[in-house]
Amino acid sequence: MLLRTLSSFAQAGKSAKLQQFLGQVTNQYVVSSGIRLLYSAEALGLDGYKNSREKTALQFQDLKDKFHQKMTEFSDLSPPNYYYNITNDLLKKKKLRFGAYTFGPVIMRLYHHLNQPEDALELFLHEDFKSFFAQNISYQVLMDLLYNNGRYEDVVKVFDVVEARQNQGTRYPRSVVMLYVAALYKMNTPESLERVVTLYRKLTAVGHTHVRRAVCFAAAIAVNQGQYNQAIELLALIPGAGTYVTVKCIKLLAMSKIGRYEDVLNLLYGVLNVDVPEARLKNVKQTILSDVVSFQVQDE
Repeated sequence: MLLRTLSSFAQAGKSAKLQQFLGQVTNQYVVSSGIRLLYSAEALGLDGYKNSREKTALQFQDLKDKFHQKMTEFSDLSPPNYYYNITNDLLKKKKLRFGAYTFGPVIMRLYHHLNQPEDALELFLHEDFKSFFAQNISYQVLMDLLYNNGRYEDVVKVFDVVEARQNQGTRYPRSVVMLYVAALYKMNTPESLERVVTLYRKLTAVGHTHVRRAVCFAAAIAVNQGQYNQAIELLALIPGAGTYVTVKCIKLLAMSKIGRYEDVLNLLYGVLNVDVPEARLKNVKQTILSDVVSFQVQDE
């Protein structure tokens, strides 16, 4: 780890002073890392979808049995998942069109709500429905569903489809890029790194505004693949983001691996000495993740 490397560096010269410094950083500025989903239910519109389901069910509760009977007759399907089964039947077999109303996001939220990634992907890839799900939010909900179910190769497959299209004025929606790079990070292969480097060359060429979280995932792939200079180059795509915890931590890891110890020390000293206006303290956290500072300084 980073500070184990620094510990050996310290033993070559200024051991006592550096150990005291690292202890100060560890005690005062290290935070435990946590886990959270990439997108909240609110960001995906899932909470609104769930509320609409509940309101509709309550409003028409007296007609529920009759509705199920009619829809079963219409679709030749049966419980337990009426809505899920009926949707598949309507879209795959009946091939209905719904005018100008955008049903794509609603259908994808349905699949997400029922946690049905296989059928959601099958319907998305169906040749007859290329335009039906041609909305950025449909891509986002589908890729999030696949990602949450660990189907990272399928996330990449969806990205390739989206990239080949140009819907709503862009080939690279921010949320799609985010989920794609996150899936590549989970896959953590040499091909993942190759893909992410190619992606950011394309994004830079078209003047894309880079998403900090996505760039950090990309840099983390480079670190995991032992390409530390590449990681630093990727982080340079987001100038001015050096105050963010993730950016600092990836830089620390990468620089320590290629022997840039003076730069590591300067960055760590900056954590202690940076002057941040009180009004910005809530937004700029001068901390280091515990995953990076997971060490015990060995005595000489």
